[in-house]
Amino acid sequence: MGSAAGAGCVRVRAADQYETNMKREFVIMLQRHSIPIIVSALAIALWVAPAGATVTDIYVDITATGGSDDGTSWTDAFHSDSGIQKALDAAAAIISLPDDTVRILVAEGEYRPSKRTERTVARTETFKMMSGADLYGGFPEGGDSFASRDPATNVTILTGDLDGDDWLLTNMDDNAYHVVTVDETADGVTIEGFKITRGNADRLNGIGNPPPNYIVDRQGSGLTNRDRDDADVIANNLVVRDCVFTINLSDDHGAFNDHGERTFVEDCTFDTNKSDVKAGGYYNHNGGNSTLEGCVFEHNVADQGGGAYVGEGATTIFDGCTFESNDAFEFGAGLYIHNDAEPDVTDCVFELNDATQRGAGIYVNQAAPTIDRCIFLDNEVVGGGGGSDFGGAGVYVTGQPTGGGTATIKNSIFSDNASTNASGGGGAIYLLNVGATPADALIENCVFTGDSSAEYGGGFFSKASDAELKTCKFIDEYAAQAGGAMNTTDGGSQSVADSLFIGNTASGTFKLGSAWVSDSTTVTGEAGFVRSKFVGNTGLSVIWSQSNDVYVDNCLIARNPGAALVQSGSTYDESMYVRNSTVAHNAHGAQIGSGSPGDLYAKFYDSIFWGNGPSGGSSETDQIDNATVVTHTTVKDCSTGSGGYCESGSGSHSDNTSTDPDFVKEYGDEYTGTWDDDDTGSDDAADYVGAGEVTTSTIANAAKTTYTFVTWPGSFPAVADLPGLIFQPNADAATEDDYTIIFSANSTSKELVVWGDYSAHLVDGKTFKVLDYHLDTSTPSAAIDAGSNSEAAGACGTIDYCDAAGYGTCTSDVCLTSDKDLDGNTRIVTCDSADVDMGAYEVQSGDCP
Repeated sequence: MGSAAGAGCVRVRAADQYETNMKREFVIMLQRHSIPIIVSALAIALWVAPAGATVTDIYVDITATGGSDDGTSWTDAFHSDSGIQKALDAAAAIISLPDDTVRILVAEGEYRPSKRTERTVARTETFKMMSGADLYGGFPEGGDSFASRDPATNVTILTGDLDGDDWLLTNMDDNAYHVVTVDETADGVTIEGFKITRGNADRLNGIGNPPPNYIVDRQGSGLTNRDRDDADVIANNLVVRDCVFTINLSDDHGAFNDHGERTFVEDCTFDTNKSDVKAGGYYNHNGGNSTLEGCVFEHNVADQGGGAYVGEGATTIFDGCTFESNDAFEFGAGLYIHNDAEPDVTDCVFELNDATQRGAGIYVNQAAPTIDRCIFLDNEVVGGGGGSDFGGAGVYVTGQPTGGGTATIKNSIFSDNASTNASGGGGAIYLLNVGATPADALIENCVFTGDSSAEYGGGFFSKASDAELKTCKFIDEYAAQAGGAMNTTDGGSQSVADSLFIGNTASGTFKLGSAWVSDSTTVTGEAGFVRSKFVGNTGLSVIWSQSNDVYVDNCLIARNPGAALVQSGSTYDESMYVRNSTVAHNAHGAQIGSGSPGDLYAKFYDSIFWGNGPSGGSSETDQIDNATVVTHTTVKDCSTGSGGYCESGSGSHSDNTSTDPDFVKEYGDEYTGTWDDDDTGSDDAADYVGAGEVTTSTIANAAKTTYTFVTWPGSFPAVADLPGLIFQPNADAATEDDYTIIFSANSTSKELVVWGDYSAHLVDGKTFKVLDYHLDTSTPSAAIDAGSNSEAAGACGTIDYCDAAGYGTCTSDVCLTSDKDLDGNTRIVTCDSADVDMGAYEVQSGDCP
């Protein structure tokens, strides 16, 4: 997808080596002739001075001929290539009172702060702005009214090429350190409608260059508002609008080095800039409070923060910005967020960014940003060098702020991001601890689709860190080894609620945990899955734990070609708690390790294990193998007697049954119709598909048989409002009808899984199957009111199931698994008794048999 300012521009993915990349991009830019500039409504409106202010216009036009060359009119405009500098000198003589304002109006052309005729002209020459002087470009040759400005057409260039001899990357060693400098005492300066280029902030350390001068001249090659003599003095309320920063080189701190307390950057483009250390494009200094709206960062390069860098403690706002095809040789190709910063990143797009090590989209270093309504598309951590902890192609979060804090990622979409390093992980998101301090993240209302890892955690990877995930969808994620959707290692805690896992794959040697896996053998942690659905995931198992305690509440795990639940051995005491869940028609139900050398145990309550196993669940070991406690649970073909799961009364295996739970549509009933049928109220597929719910227009990427989001750009929808369609290859083409649909929630959620070619479903007269794992009330099901609301003393271990909000120390021996079922409906509805139903779905009062 293109950037906001990129209509008609050539889009090229950045290369791994900077020199090759820059030369190619420079040729592209020469072909463009100029970079398009978006002109905001404010930029083209008539300028109105504050009440009581004295306003003087000074005119600059390099094409002007004749006239007095004194800047008093377009006819008499300053007309040399140093005309802007002359205008600034004239403005200094005019401004005497705080309310006095000078507008310097500049016609198209190329201007430099000083024309160097001898090498004695210092590289410190710069356009130095002062309070009361504003700079406006974009006027045509010969000038025109302020309202007629058009910076996109009338390209007005401020260049640091003092000699006028640059060509591509050559001859820049004698360019100005800074093209534009804002005076340390300046307040409220506006710079609007310019292309700022060819600065080279590369001043060397050493004799004759004492600090802070040499530091300043290594930063902000295009624009800087850092004071030369006292780094603590900063400029305030700077406005930079409709500007392009391009072909600027810095040792550090980018093309725009922003030290202001309050800076406003609007509709600017940062294209093909380079920094040897931080921020190829924009750098916001420590503690800054800047706002960037509608900006584009593309083809910029740095070690850290190719597009932009947020300094320590800054509260920068990025609103509606695009970060595309930027490179980082280390971290944060699109954006780097440093210690204790708390920026807001809203409605932004991160696309085609490449990082060598971590965080191709965003790298978060011990900070607490809020990332909201953003898209991360086709970003890549390319790896190499055999390093560890590489990955997080979308977002990489490491550690926490000094006083603690949580990185928040919400309402965002991650698609086709990749971690390609053989020892890395987290195709979309990576969390990493710093020493004993875990990264802490809240991930809410996010969609993950098509992300991949060459090692672990196709979508999400966590190392000794903590995360809370809510209402997320993991669709068609891939890991070459383990954790197709999610992977946890070295401890830490993950809580997953109200989420969907569809068609994720773990491949390679291990094939562990197509949806989730913990693979550490050194540190224990815990993971909880509440009110979530797992369908069609491919690998040896859906959930696989080697070291963590795992809690599965109110979940549906169905139609997966691997085992549903696996707890393997380790050196620690691990446990698996499964409550009010439905585990059906998987290759295997639950497989618990022997417990040696550790003490493994599993406790299953109020659940349904049905139809698992390659032969349709012909024995209880296809359903549950080696569980410690199984009670008030339906287990297909379970036996009685010593060790059997169908013993009655008290004990570890008690009050279980092998009676068919009677799902509404276990094997599927055939229906004929179209996807956009209206609801009819009858018991057919139309009850589940509303009018216009599924049409070709709601499929954003029809060439792929995977889940995709609604067409972008446009107003961002809540995840709950997305179509909820998941398209997958036909897994059972030899035995199933051509089209099979699994309804994993009630009729109001309209969440489907489609096995087969979705295009045929959009045609009238097609036959398809509907499967529904709700309990049938027409029989009624023996699982209704067959669960138990209480447990023996101490049975809930360290988990407080009485607290619907989360887990904690057990304080009661009379507990409910959750106050809501998988549909979000109230648990314990009195039909014949006040007991909870078995399985993931609770029959509601209106449906009582």
